[in-house]
Amino acid sequence: MEPCIRWAPKAPQALIRSLYESDAAGFQDEALADEVGAALYARCESILAVTRAHETGWVTCPCCGQDIQRKEEALQCPCGFSITWRAFHLTYKGKQLYGANATYLFQDFVTAYPRCRDYAAKMLCIDTLIHGFHWKAAKLLREGKAPDPRILAEEEGRPVAANLIEGSLREVIAFLAHLTESASHDAWMQRILGISWIQDNHMMDP
Repeated sequence: MEPCIRWAPKAPQALIRSLYESDAAGFQDEALADEVGAALYARCESILAVTRAHETGWVTCPCCGQDIQRKEEALQCPCGFSITWRAFHLTYKGKQLYGANATYLFQDFVTAYPRCRDYAAKMLCIDTLIHGFHWKAAKLLREGKAPDPRILAEEEGRPVAANLIEGSLREVIAFLAHLTESASHDAWMQRILGISWIQDNHMMDP
């Protein structure tokens, strides 16, 4: 059987905008922070699951929760769940669910967010995530490799928000710039506005 496999959608811009505008106005809306945090948490969990499957072949069965591994071109679980690997790949293809070299940022959020006990901690965790970047050099360093100096000199980061928030890359960049105005991230805004790769496209998908 092939049950519908569902991945968490990107978080709505309007929801996140409301949170940041409320915060900028000095109002700590805990319910709204929880709603945004939950949406981002679910999205990060989907990204981590897809990344794990894509890189290792291990998948959590959507029916019973058991871990199963790809065998040739199929996924089969003792509970009866089965799907071809091609069909499984199509469930996430083009949806920007592959974490690539920013996987650790999504993992950090999934680890840290449940430990946040107050509004300020939740906002810091949310803000750190959506203003994070994909960096090739960071990935190499985490793997214990010394990055080529040319990578350090030429590397241009991509915002992880493109994996998390609705819209094209250009739209997400513009949206983040609006958030910086609301939250006074002056240094970050200057960095973003100076990046040359702002183009109307999406981040790479496997």
